[in-house]
Amino acid sequence: MSASLRAILTALAGFAAVLLVIWGVDHRIVQPAFVALERTQALEDSGRARAAIQSELRQLDSVSSDWAVWDDAYAFADNRNPAFIQSNLGDWQVLEKNSRLNLCLIFNRDGQLLYSGGYDSNLGKTVLPAAFAGESPAIWTALQPGLEQEQAHTGLLLTENGLLLLAARPILTTQGTGPARGLLVFGRFLDKALLQTLVRQTQVAFDLWPATDPRLAPEERDYLTTLQVGEPVLRPGPAGALLVYELLPDWTGQPAGLLRTPIRQDISTTARRTGQTLVATLGLMALALLLGGAYLRTRSERAAATEWSGTAWGAAALVLLIGLSLTYGLFVEWRQRSQHNLTRDFHSAAAEQTERVITTIQSSLEALNAVRHFFEGAGTVSRQQFRDFVTPILEQHPFRALEWLPRVPRDQRSVYEAAARQDGLEGFQFTEPDAEGRLTPAADRAEYFPVYYLEPRAGNAVALGFAPGPAHPARGAALEQARDHGQLAATGRYVLVQEPTSIQRFSILMFAPVYDGPVAKPEVEERRAQLRGFVLGVIRVGDVVSDALRASEPGQLMFRLLDLTADREQRWLYDHPSSTNLQTAAAANGHFHQDFDLADRIWRIEVTPSAAFVARHHDLTYRWVPATGGLLTLLTALYLFTLIAQRQGAEKLVAARTAELQTSEERYRIVALMTGQMIYDYDCQTGRIQWAGAIAALTGQDAEAFAPVDIEAWAERIHPEDRPDTLNRLRQAMEAGAPYEVEYRFACGDGAYRRIADHGAFLLDERRMATRMLGAMQDITVRREAEAALSARERRFRAMIEHAPDGIVLFNETLRYASPAVEHLLGYTPEEAMALDFDHSTHPEDLPSLLSLLSDLQGQPGRVVVTQYRFRHKDGSWRWLESTISNLIAEPSVEALVFNFRDITDRWHTEARQRLAAAVFEAAREAIFVTDADGKIIAVNPAFTMLTGYVEAEVRGRTPRLLWADRQPEVFFQDMLRTVARTGVWQGEFWARRQDGERRAALGSLGAVRDATGRILHYVGIATDITIQKAAEQHIERLAYYDALTDLPNRALLMQQAELALALAARRRISLAVLFLDLDRFKEVNDALGHSAGDVLLTQVAARLQALVRVEDMVCRLGGDEFVLLLPEADQEGALRVANKVLAALRQPFAVAGHALSATASVGIALYPHDGADFAELLKNADVALYRAKHAGRNTQMFYDRAMNVAAVERLVLETELRQAIAAGQLCAHYQPKVRLIDGALVGAEALVRWQHPARGLIPPGQFIPMAEVSDLIVALGDWMLGEVCRQLAAWRRQGRPPLTVAINLAARHFRQPGLADHLHGLLEAHGLPAQALELELTESALLETGAETAANLAQLEQLGVGLALDDFGTGYSCLSYLKHLPLDALKIDQSFVRELVTDPADRAIAATIVALGHHLALAVVAEGVETEEQRRLLIEQGCDLAQGYLFDRPLPAEAFAAAWLASARPQPD
Repeated sequence: MSASLRAILTALAGFAAVLLVIWGVDHRIVQPAFVALERTQALEDSGRARAAIQSELRQLDSVSSDWAVWDDAYAFADNRNPAFIQSNLGDWQVLEKNSRLNLCLIFNRDGQLLYSGGYDSNLGKTVLPAAFAGESPAIWTALQPGLEQEQAHTGLLLTENGLLLLAARPILTTQGTGPARGLLVFGRFLDKALLQTLVRQTQVAFDLWPATDPRLAPEERDYLTTLQVGEPVLRPGPAGALLVYELLPDWTGQPAGLLRTPIRQDISTTARRTGQTLVATLGLMALALLLGGAYLRTRSERAAATEWSGTAWGAAALVLLIGLSLTYGLFVEWRQRSQHNLTRDFHSAAAEQTERVITTIQSSLEALNAVRHFFEGAGTVSRQQFRDFVTPILEQHPFRALEWLPRVPRDQRSVYEAAARQDGLEGFQFTEPDAEGRLTPAADRAEYFPVYYLEPRAGNAVALGFAPGPAHPARGAALEQARDHGQLAATGRYVLVQEPTSIQRFSILMFAPVYDGPVAKPEVEERRAQLRGFVLGVIRVGDVVSDALRASEPGQLMFRLLDLTADREQRWLYDHPSSTNLQTAAAANGHFHQDFDLADRIWRIEVTPSAAFVARHHDLTYRWVPATGGLLTLLTALYLFTLIAQRQGAEKLVAARTAELQTSEERYRIVALMTGQMIYDYDCQTGRIQWAGAIAALTGQDAEAFAPVDIEAWAERIHPEDRPDTLNRLRQAMEAGAPYEVEYRFACGDGAYRRIADHGAFLLDERRMATRMLGAMQDITVRREAEAALSARERRFRAMIEHAPDGIVLFNETLRYASPAVEHLLGYTPEEAMALDFDHSTHPEDLPSLLSLLSDLQGQPGRVVVTQYRFRHKDGSWRWLESTISNLIAEPSVEALVFNFRDITDRWHTEARQRLAAAVFEAAREAIFVTDADGKIIAVNPAFTMLTGYVEAEVRGRTPRLLWADRQPEVFFQDMLRTVARTGVWQGEFWARRQDGERRAALGSLGAVRDATGRILHYVGIATDITIQKAAEQHIERLAYYDALTDLPNRALLMQQAELALALAARRRISLAVLFLDLDRFKEVNDALGHSAGDVLLTQVAARLQALVRVEDMVCRLGGDEFVLLLPEADQEGALRVANKVLAALRQPFAVAGHALSATASVGIALYPHDGADFAELLKNADVALYRAKHAGRNTQMFYDRAMNVAAVERLVLETELRQAIAAGQLCAHYQPKVRLIDGALVGAEALVRWQHPARGLIPPGQFIPMAEVSDLIVALGDWMLGEVCRQLAAWRRQGRPPLTVAINLAARHFRQPGLADHLHGLLEAHGLPAQALELELTESALLETGAETAANLAQLEQLGVGLALDDFGTGYSCLSYLKHLPLDALKIDQSFVRELVTDPADRAIAATIVALGHHLALAVVAEGVETEEQRRLLIEQGCDLAQGYLFDRPLPAEAFAAAWLASARPQPD
């Protein structure tokens, strides 16, 4: 090979080596460093995502704090006033939009749920997770500790609708004092929209999966149980890529969700590109240097072949060049990495502190909204109430001031100024700035928005009364924006009037509009008319930033706040700490900014690092890279120089060693001879071959005789069968230049063949042509004959094993051998069996004992044990194996445990069934006996003894006939035996006689056991004691057909008997009567004496009814106080006679709870076949007749008439139309004046409902009021009247009409409704009316039904100030004790006494008595129905105070009443 070619090859080899080194440095050092950097960044991204979720929790907790620490909430937890819910939590869609709330719960101290509500716009419905359902939700146990400790609590909760952010706070007063009356819980769903918002804020593309999300991959579900809570870790994701996972706990510390953050690939991508560029650049440089070095070396070798110093120096120079290049690249990369880390730390710190500032500002806006809601819900707010409410807010939020700006018309200005001065604000007046900025009295305008309430007053008092005009440059535009759009509006930067203008300390003003009514009107003009005023929040920008950053380390970052909505020269708001440092740092070390919405404006926060931050976070260790890399490169060059020099010196020793090799060759020949090998050396070009070694031993000839043998003669001695293959393999080895090893039979000198092992190799020249063949031959005949004999023995042994029925395996750590029998025993082929996992295939219950047995066996060579265990079949089933295990580990030919096993599954199951049958026989609860073929008992179980009283010894050898009771005839047993003989089994019920003679009912079966030929071997009998069950069935049947209270037949039995009676009547063509009876006023007994007394009365009524009827008649109780009498063969006269007997019998007093009660009843009668063809129709028609009897005055009977159905239908139609009329606005209120009798002056009015039907015209109240009283419409009708009257009174007041008290008649049921007073209070407040504007009239029936609810409502109405009048006094069940105890204001004399007042002395006496009674009780007396002057005169003489009637005016519509009575007259106090 020429020197030039060798130099080029050397240069290329060096180039490849350099590339390999550079590639190794890139892939082993550089890229792993970047990957580690990526992973560190991913862990930080996960922390940012978690921090964003925590920030949401803190914000939610801040909102819950504003609601929970509030006097109104504190009062609601005590009295549960619905007005609090209606005014604050009435519209959940608005709450979700404005406050981002999805759920609210309020608990009292006992865990009772006072309120629950919520809404999710994504679902489009109200949501209430299962954990919050019920009056005592399941989550209360987790919430209770926070209430007891009066501490706030936040966290996550996993619900069926996803992850829910929860914040719970104890309910305290506005001052934060207790004790806590309950707990307020707010919830916000971590839905997709919120998560996307957090992703945008954090700029981290994270995912948050609920723990129950079905989209989680299997490995991610495993992370829910294996990861530590709150510890981010790197784990493979669903696609195999690494992701950051963090387990987020729920409220109780259990896994709630899995936070998944991807690893950004931008860093590793940059690293790969940099590495590729580095490899290419440095590789090309190395190639150029190596080629140049090779050229110089070639010239040097030509000049002086013995000179080696040039090569060493060239190699050293090359190492220096490569090392310095790598050092420079590493220096540049390290410096960039240091700068990247600085930028990353800066952006992370800037984003975190910027988020604090934004959160502080947003929290302040939410607090401002809370003050607005306070004004909207409270109606009128005093100055002290404002101070009490906003003081805690000022303590928690960085407001400069909170103010109330009412809308003051021009004509109310003086009133407001005077009221403020009366509140202690001396000299208060509306002011505005003049051209020089001085405060002067406000000019005359249509309306003002003065600073009327202000907290804190210290330092801000000069702003009280400040009311600049709409042209004010700072306030005007923001005020109009808030008013017209109904949302928060902010001003630009603003210098407060209470601060000196020489100091540029900018503030902003936040206007929150407050409107009349719960919701602002949609149109701008309507909103302007509805506006009450503004809640104004004054925020000093510097205070907000300082408050948000007070926990941050000072001097690290510098902030600038800009208002991007303002003009460019007005944008700057605040610098923290100074503008000079901010500009210098920004120019030097990067910039961060974030924009956010502040009401209707956009603000920007710009952040730059300070020199201190750069010094702390900038890693400068990269400066040491040049010195360190240069030193290492120099040392490497010196080492390589020394190595090359030493190598070239070593080459001189090669020649001397050559001679030594020739000597060693001779020694090798001797060694070959001693080992029995014959060595040959064949020259492929000359064909000459040399032999050496053990020639005589292999050929039978001495060396001299064998020496002439050439290659062809050698080939001729190879056995003809082996020769082609041997020569072909040698030819292939020669062509490939590869070593060879062949085996063949070789003829010796005596003609016998010996088996030869021949191995060697070919030497090739530069053209890859064989030049020499070197090899050695060795006689292996004896070894092959021994191996053949051993193989024959092994085949015989294997044949024995493979045909054995039992399975045989060899086991030593793994299965090393399996016999073919394994396949038919376990289904596995031998190859599949040896691949089995022994531990996995052995039954888990048997594996520990089997492993213990094998462990003991392995320590005892030669021991044999037998064991049983279960092993998995290929089809998945478990098979029982019995194995004989021999320890042959010490045997060299085996070295394993030998398992000889067989399948005993069938045997094991047979034995198990036998054991199970015996256990079942002994443990069965049913009595079992076994007889022989002749019926003689041979065995019984313990349950047999329990049932019969006989032990086994007493019945063995006897027949079961001793158990039969005498209740079955002999034919019963004969049929039983015939059934067994025919079908093999008999089942049925029978009576058995115990040993003590007692008869017991039993359910039994008797079966025959036959052999294979069908011959009966045994009989098996089974019996179960059903005596108790029989008794229970009889009792259940009684309960199913009889009333539990009265023991009368119930509806089910009545229906059966009625059908039979009707069928009989139809066949005989006779009549039948059905009487439907209902007790009158039975509810009053229950209410007055209790339900137990009512039950006693029903029992006595049932007894009397049964005593009145014939044997063939039936008395049935349908339920409640309803009874039905079924009278077969009864005509109209008979039915009437029985009905009168019933009415007469029930009029007799009943002794109930120490009282003598007279119970009357109403009876409806229907006759067959005249009134119905089946019982259902008869019962319905009797019920209709009963209804007419009730309306006819009760205590009477009424026969069914077909016209009754028509009336009932008309009543139902009228009820339906009335329900629609209330909703459709067909009702109207008429007003009848109430005057003072002495002078006729108007003192009030009574509101009366009228129904203007679109088709029937005006329907009189007498037609629809009674119907409404017996349905549920009477309450709705009363509610409509209350609302309509309040609306009309408010309208009259707005028209300037004089105040008027209007009376409304409410039904007795209305006074039993919970929350009547609260409802009325809400109506009065909503319409701005005093309580004295209404008077409620109740009847004596309402007093009779006074219960706890009615009494409570009347007391609350008295506290509210609403008047109460007793209507129609004297016409009902008057009870004078009610007049003494109830809070009444007036008595009304019924018109039935006034109508005949002039002509009937009795009516005059009654009227005079009522007047005298009312005056003695300090009650006003009102006469109804006054129509003549004579009636008026008599009432005046009797001292009656007030009157109403047609004499004064009829009931009039609202417009006509106002025109006639409210035009000029002013109502007088009554």
